[in-house]
Amino acid sequence: MPNRAPTAAEQFESLARALADMPVLTRRLLAEHPASDGPNQGHCPGCTTPGSRRTVGAPCSIRALAMLAQRLRSDRASGGARPVQGSSGRIGASGSRLSPT
Repeated sequence: MPNRAPTAAEQFESLARALADMPVLTRRLLAEHPASDGPNQGHCPGCTTPGSRRTVGAPCSIRALAMLAQRLRSDRASGGARPVQGSSGRIGASGSRLSPT
């Protein structure tokens, strides 16, 4: 039986697990990709295209990744182990499900 390639959701979770070991980087990503409130509502101010145009909706995938890493680190510290994802995709920064990319 040949090995199957990991799904996008599995790769996302694996990256979040690695990021969970880097709390300083996790906090910086969260600061640079904040929740969508204030004048940037609906768009991530950390994700821009040339010319500083904001075209990525919030929460962006970088924020979702950092939020998941933060949760995994917290769960590890408390000794708990909650499921990371459901069958419909990964968990977004707001707790909503995001489809894997």
